[in-house]
Amino acid sequence: MEEELPNKPQEVTNDEKQLWNGIWSMRVPPKLKTLLWRACQEAMLTKSALFRRTISIDSLCVRCHAHSEDSMHALWFCSELDSVWSNMELWSFQFLVQFVTFKELLSLLIKNNHQPELFAVTWTHRSSTHWRPPPFELFKINFDGAVFAHDKKSGIGVVIRDHQGLVIASCSKPVHQVLRSNDIEAKAAGWALSFALDVGVKRAVLEGDSLTVIKGLMEEESLLIPMGLLNEDAKQLS
Repeated sequence: MEEELPNKPQEVTNDEKQLWNGIWSMRVPPKLKTLLWRACQEAMLTKSALFRRTISIDSLCVRCHAHSEDSMHALWFCSELDSVWSNMELWSFQFLVQFVTFKELLSLLIKNNHQPELFAVTWTHRSSTHWRPPPFELFKINFDGAVFAHDKKSGIGVVIRDHQGLVIASCSKPVHQVLRSNDIEAKAAGWALSFALDVGVKRAVLEGDSLTVIKGLMEEESLLIPMGLLNEDAKQLS
């Protein structure tokens, strides 16, 4: 069941109308539209919001522990997200343009047809509430794959944490074709293992939300289907 979107705000400026229309017309999952709308309204459950409500004793970011965490910091500025925005060809303006609000940032991204779905990755990294730490001296690699059928593409997200839950590295990658759910999950598993090796992580626990893919990685026999072949690629890296 799709999540119900908030009502559009009333009596807004022309610039805001263009922004809201841009959000509602995005061909992305409804949950991402809701996330972006809440970020623009500073209605996300960030540490700053919790501190204002006297729910948290401080407003410091739960990842970098260095700055107050509002929507801009949680989705854009946090140093723990540097690897997500590492493609300088796409995201070099992060260091060239000073945005005051998330509205300004999102307006520019929509205008230039950038990839707003990456904000789902950055917030998912931050808000993993059911995450269990790996054994001491091991890392945990979480991977996920998503399909954006309307845009005829898929996407991959990877987060690597240590036994204390600190993010060691993270990345996201667009896949310019529509894959089946299990196929993109298998591809994400292989990419996650390759990325882990690139950043020097060799002893780790691999975790994803596709039981079919996880079981496939544990089996000795290979399947001559796309998911099976992608699983074999992942096994070679494990």
